[in-house]
Amino acid sequence: MLHVVATPIGNLSDLSVRAREVLKHADLILAEDTRVSSVLLRHYEIKTPMRSVHEHTPDAVLERLITQMR
Repeated sequence: MLHVVATPIGNLSDLSVRAREVLKHADLILAEDTRVSSVLLRHYEIKTPMRSVHEHTPDAVLERLITQMR
């Protein structure tokens, strides 16, 4: 199942309990900027694997991720 989770900018405590649970129990987190997202994940002790995905991500990588989600 695909979940889209909006994360706070600036104030880590603005992340909802539900968002924390979704991130904690996900198989993989895709983030535009893993440096920023890793701060949030470390703060909440979330150990879910994370990969960077952004506008420059090669199509082949995106296709692989879509196949994995299916």
